[in-house]
Amino acid sequence: AQSEPMPVAFKLFRDSTALTPAMKQRIHKESQIGLQLDHPHLIQFHGLLEIPRRGMALVLEFAPGGSLRTVLSDTENHPTLSWSLRLRWLVGISQGVAKLHSLTPQPVIHRDLKAANVLLCGRELATAVPKVCDFGVATIIQQTAASVTSMGSGKGNAGTLAWKAPEVFGGKVSPASDIFALAIIDFEIVTRQIPWEGV
Repeated sequence: AQSEPMPVAFKLFRDSTALTPAMKQRIHKESQIGLQLDHPHLIQFHGLLEIPRRGMALVLEFAPGGSLRTVLSDTENHPTLSWSLRLRWLVGISQGVAKLHSLTPQPVIHRDLKAANVLLCGRELATAVPKVCDFGVATIIQQTAASVTSMGSGKGNAGTLAWKAPEVFGGKVSPASDIFALAIIDFEIVTRQIPWEGV
């Protein structure tokens, strides 16, 4: 029997000829991190390819529900969101982040957690599964018996301002900085507001 075609999404980048070596390295790193992920609350990666005249693209799981941020902001189509649904989102996102932090042999720090980087997989909002996405600035943790260090871009200017933990501005990146951002996502889900909007 012929299987049903699987819908996918493409994350497109600029024409490869315009990409700097650092940008290409970041794309390859995102692909390498993504391909090792296998969890219900982490977006599934299918590969990296180059599309003629379009450049490099990541092939990802298709999320018909769009981003969590879009849903939270859309009070016209979604005037009310049940607390049970919001709690399910919070738990799901937390489980995805916990999986990143417990990967072996190299845990991953996302470094840009926010509602815009959570996709809802499913056509019906009530049953859509929240999945963390966008690992472009993620950092891999190198662990030894004596210490824990981060590998990757690892600079305080990565991520989005309102979701950054204070220590990140000094260049210190750890799983705790993701937990700080996760608390800001909790604020977004509870209030439906964008943190520090208008400030």
